[in-house]
Amino acid sequence: MSATTGTPDGAHVVHVVETLGMGGMERAIATLCRTLRARQIRTSVIAMKQLGAVADELRDMGVPVHLAGVPVSPPDYFAWRRLVPVLREVRPTVVHTHNSAPLIYGAPSARWCGVRRIVHTDHGRVLPDRRHIMIAERCAASVVHAMVAVSAPLAEQLAAHLHIGPHKLHVIVNGVNAVVPVAPAQRDRTRAAWFGATDGPIVGLAARLVWEKGLNVLLAAWPQVLAVHPGARLLIGGDGPERAALERIIEQRALGASVCMPGMVSDMAAFYSALDVFVLPSVSEGLPLALLEAMSMGLPIVASAVGGMPAALGPSQAGVLVPPSDVAALARALCETLDGLGRADGAIALGARARATFAREFTAESMTSAYMSLYGIRT
Repeated sequence: MSATTGTPDGAHVVHVVETLGMGGMERAIATLCRTLRARQIRTSVIAMKQLGAVADELRDMGVPVHLAGVPVSPPDYFAWRRLVPVLREVRPTVVHTHNSAPLIYGAPSARWCGVRRIVHTDHGRVLPDRRHIMIAERCAASVVHAMVAVSAPLAEQLAAHLHIGPHKLHVIVNGVNAVVPVAPAQRDRTRAAWFGATDGPIVGLAARLVWEKGLNVLLAAWPQVLAVHPGARLLIGGDGPERAALERIIEQRALGASVCMPGMVSDMAAFYSALDVFVLPSVSEGLPLALLEAMSMGLPIVASAVGGMPAALGPSQAGVLVPPSDVAALARALCETLDGLGRADGAIALGARARATFAREFTAESMTSAYMSLYGIRT
């Protein structure tokens, strides 16, 4: 579908989200807002339910943030009207909704307010969803001008389960700004702060601690990794509802000496710089920003073959892919990658291919250009 073109003069893109906590989707929105503003496009964000750490980040860069107070649980499908006065106040020319609840509530309110362009992005989910949710999404999708999936497999699921036609459905992969490595001295200090004076390799990831990330699978595989690489350490950054369960697994398997869970990470450059191998054992994904950030750093990557990760890593052999929930395969891939650290034909080559693939396909600039086309804005 070709978008109607226009000019940035008077354009105002308003993103509608459920919350603004420190998740991958919220960080993607912040990246998009930052890049749009660099192109002189006015942006605002409406959070339906609650604010969070990303709200502060947005405000720091000059993006207005509004809290609408729309209840999303239990569902009240007439509550979309609560968004109407907020939209009338901010006066968008484009409304961009993100994930299920903002689609259900945001799209009808934008249509009611006469917004000329409505775009929706699904950032990754498990389908089929509950029947009443999918019926509501199909109704809301009827007023949307463009539906975006962050990976081709997700687009196929949206087409099958939400009946989105090819004229409306687009794939726009996530993009991020490249992470700049910290100086070696800072890297050493960061590693020592988490694991003391260790010379062993550090495997890790930063993610929201939810079951979809497959961290229980990673902890099940970790003793097998330690049997081959006893000096290895595992770093799991982030927080979320699965934290207590993961801590119990670490205690039950006596992994405390080799596993660190520092909580939320504020300095991502220092975090990624501390790693020798990035791992993402998810059981369900769209196209995670953490994967792209690791690719931009040139880290060797071991990841599950789910969502958009095979398309990101597989064609250029930019990482090692394993079946989801396969403990033995994950342990084997991590051991082989650790064996190849420092080898030109091993982990070094993996990292170089990851960095080159990122620069070619997954930058924030390329993502923003694709969205601007759907918004009908050209510079």
